[in-house]
Amino acid sequence: MTKEEIISRSQSERYNYPDVFLDDFGIGINMHDYTTVPSWDYSKRQSRKVTLKVSSYSGQCLGAVHVYGRLKIEGVVLKKVGENRPMRMPNIEHTAENPFVAYSYELILQRPVTQKDKDDDKNARCEADIKFDYCEVGDLTYRWDSFEELLNFAKLVFKTRFEGNWELWLDCDWDTKPTKIL
Repeated sequence: MTKEEIISRSQSERYNYPDVFLDDFGIGINMHDYTTVPSWDYSKRQSRKVTLKVSSYSGQCLGAVHVYGRLKIEGVVLKKVGENRPMRMPNIEHTAENPFVAYSYELILQRPVTQKDKDDDKNARCEADIKFDYCEVGDLTYRWDSFEELLNFAKLVFKTRFEGNWELWLDCDWDTKPTKIL
């Protein structure tokens, strides 16, 4: 898979983020009487977190076996210029003015629809089981067939799109504690 394919399959639904996130992304942006600073300094961590958030309807919807994934990226907080006191989280107005001024960023992970997906639709038990009727082979979908497939793609995105001091964590609906994976 090319770098361009990886980037096109891991995009924000709202904003145009850079193809590669450096570990100082979003830091040092001046906005009115504030400047953006790392949000993770107070935890004494040296690296920024990217968290693979996985959700699934398995076990919740009859016959569901698919999973969905997104990468939640640690953002920045605002500090009043000239002061060293605690900071505040950017609000929706700050992010509307500059999408890089946000407490977190998000990339939605997608995969291409396959011929197997289309063939499985032909064998569906009922109309409600048809998932890709209006898709062509190669169109992108948020629906992943397995957790392993999603996890492998997330690792690939992480290695391709994040440079510098980053950590990849996993947070699933079915697990109570986030886990560091890279």
